[in-house]
Amino acid sequence: MTSIYDAIQEDHQTHRTLLNQIAETSGDSEERRKACLANREALCCVEELMPHGSGGQAMPEAFLQLDRHAEATVRFFLHRFRRQFFWRFGTYLR
Repeated sequence: MTSIYDAIQEDHQTHRTLLNQIAETSGDSEERRKACLANREALCCVEELMPHGSGGQAMPEAFLQLDRHAEATVRFFLHRFRRQFFWRFGTYLR
């Protein structure tokens, strides 16, 4: 049986590994453009998450807002890249 200490330590190591992977990537790529476009399309499918222009009107091409879109965006990317992360590091991101 895994102790709580071991479980926390494993979870922290998983997060360190993910942060290192993020830090090792940089620059523009076709994969990133496709992922960002897919994220925006997913946000636009949910009325509460549709980006809005400065006048308050729904605008799919408007800038994303941290307070409205951050959580959904992080969840989208974690889901999209989960298999790639698992394959590369041999761990499962919870």
